[in-house]
Parts: sequence; C-alpha cells; structure tokens
Amino acid sequence: RNMGRAFALGLARAGASVAILDLPTQKDEYESVAKELEAIGNRCLFVPVDLRDVDALPDAVSTVVRELGSVNVLINNAGKTDDEPTSLLNYKSAPLDEHYEIMIRGTFFLSQAVAQDMIDREVRGSIIKIASRVGEQAQPNSPGYGICKAAVIHMTRVMALELGDRGLRVNAIGPGPIPRTSTLDESGQPTTGPGDDQFL
Repeated sequence: RNMGRAFALGLARAGASVAILDLPTQKDEYESVAKELEAIGNRCLFVPVDLRDVDALPDAVSTVVRELGSVNVLINNAGKTDDEPTSLLNYKSAPLDEHYEIMIRGTFFLSQAVAQDMIDREVRGSIIKIASRVGEQAQPNSPGYGICKAAVIHMTRVMALELGDRGLRVNAIGPGPIPRTSTLDESGQPTTGPGDDQFL
C-alpha cells in the first residue's frame, strides 16, 4: 500500500523484477499490486515474512534469489506509525518495542542478509532505507517513531561506511507527510491535513 506500492511500481517501470516481503496477512494487498506489476510486464513475487522474526530473513532472501535472481536493490520500507498521538510521559513500552523490532532490528538484519548475498555474488548493489523527516526534526507526541527513524538514519551511515568498499551503496531518504490512499478523494486530493494520523 501507499509508499510500498509506489516503490514497487517505480522499480517495475525501470525494468526490475520485484519481490515484496510482507506479513502473510497482506497477501490480498500484494495480489492487487501484482496485477499492476504484471500489466507493466515484469515478474513479481510475494514472500510472506515477519521482519520481527530475524531468523527467517536469510531464508526469505534465498527465496527471492532462487525465484528472481540476484538482488540488486533493497528498499527498507517496513514500518508503522503510532495509532494515536501520545506524549512522552504517557508513552508505553509496547509501541516502542514494536517500532524497534520492525524499523531497527528487522531493517538491520534484512539489510545484513541482502548485503551478504550481494557480496557473495559480487553484485554492486544499492540498499535504500526509508527514514523520515522526523528522524532529523523532533516532533512531539510520537517519540517511538521519531527515535527509531533517527536510528535508521545513523544505521544508514554505519552501513555506508562499512559496505562502501565492498561495492555497495547505502542511502536513506526522508519523506515528509504522505497521504494514505484511503484518505484521497475522487480527484486524488488529500481529505485530511498534515497533522492528521492518516498521513505516513
């Protein structure tokens, strides 16, 4: 959905076969996007995996390589926003843990698995992390999200430093508010504002 769908379509239009790694419960959403990818004329693959299960990530990467060939580009887009704005003093451990497990731990170990495969196959590849402007600009009422996005930015720097001499580029982009497809009117205009939680 949303940014993930846009990234998949952009890669397909550039000529890439696309593998989408997502939760098993997202298969219906994948099948909707797959129709668009196949209409472009590119191969696509759904690999059901939970990024929180880091032991499953090397096998997921192996599945992609077996079905589609070497990975040339990885986009780390998985993440979630806070369901409700919550102040620092009222923030609980559960949402912070979930942000950490998906955006830091999952992102790190999926990148590690892909980077190792790229190095083993002598692929001069690219790893792109989806950070956020709130990783640089402090924002109230969503501490877990902002803190973890800041960690993604520093993770990018560390990986770029260590992997650059192995032929791998590691970069991050930091989008601002992007409306979810469910919040667009018939003309494609947002029906909610930048402060609304319907924006990613």
